[in-house]
Amino acid sequence: MARKRMISPEIWESRSFSRLSDFAKLIFIGLFSQADDEGYGNASPGYIRSKLFPNDEERRLTDIKKALSEIALGMSINFYEVNGDSFYHLTHWSEWQKVDRPTKSRIPKEQNPPCKRGKGGDMLFREVLDESSTNTRRTLDESSTTNRIEQNRKECVYARVRTHEDTHTFVKPTVEEITAYGAEIGKTVNAQRFYDFYESKGWTVGSRPMRDWKACVRKWEEKAEPQLAVNKEKQTADKQADEASRIKANILDTDPAFYENERALRLANMAIAKGEEADLTEILKERERILAAHGLTNTDIGDK
Repeated sequence: MARKRMISPEIWESRSFSRLSDFAKLIFIGLFSQADDEGYGNASPGYIRSKLFPNDEERRLTDIKKALSEIALGMSINFYEVNGDSFYHLTHWSEWQKVDRPTKSRIPKEQNPPCKRGKGGDMLFREVLDESSTNTRRTLDESSTTNRIEQNRKECVYARVRTHEDTHTFVKPTVEEITAYGAEIGKTVNAQRFYDFYESKGWTVGSRPMRDWKACVRKWEEKAEPQLAVNKEKQTADKQADEASRIKANILDTDPAFYENERALRLANMAIAKGEEADLTEILKERERILAAHGLTNTDIGDK
């Protein structure tokens, strides 16, 4: 029986983990909890269903198989077979886990295992057993960095089975798929503009081929949001100015007193512009009285 294992809350910040579907996340946590002290476990979908969903008779094996495929592509885990039986190994387990008095694994090891690398290296956890208790506590290893993962990848001398990073084939999205993903993340994405932009660039990011268009959509929106805020503010200001002009034009057409006041104000400003003397005080006071009679202020008609 696997020891009790606790997973740090920082697992939810892992980019690799976050890309999994909700069900695949649940299965991965289940694999982690069912792994023995060396990080090995039984990968048979039927066995996993019996362990993780013992009271759910309607849980489909096809759903579990699909989740395992997701996990195999995105996380630091190796699935293999021995004599027709399926097993898994959390490939960085021995690197990031420290188990006090570990029990030797009874699961058969894979012959000629692949290079130990994967997308999930940024969220593997170290297990620390308290000397005075059988309870365990885990913390995220601070040295688990992208550089460390990349170093391990480069140091591997062979790879019998290629990982998702090697075999991934990019398929450009449709405008409809971009729109749907924008709705999924709560963003109003200009899908046609995004599509046209990257279509013109041959679906490259810098000098490299695009690998994850969804990540590009998120980045696109991050850059667009400040400009959208500016545009929205400008649109609001333009709308207010148009409304003020409409109100002012309406008063000019319907109130002769305001029309004469506007004319007097313009003449006074022209005189001041020529260097002549003109008293605006009474004109402005009269203007305020006229506007007040209409329930308005200078601001309502766009005057400062």
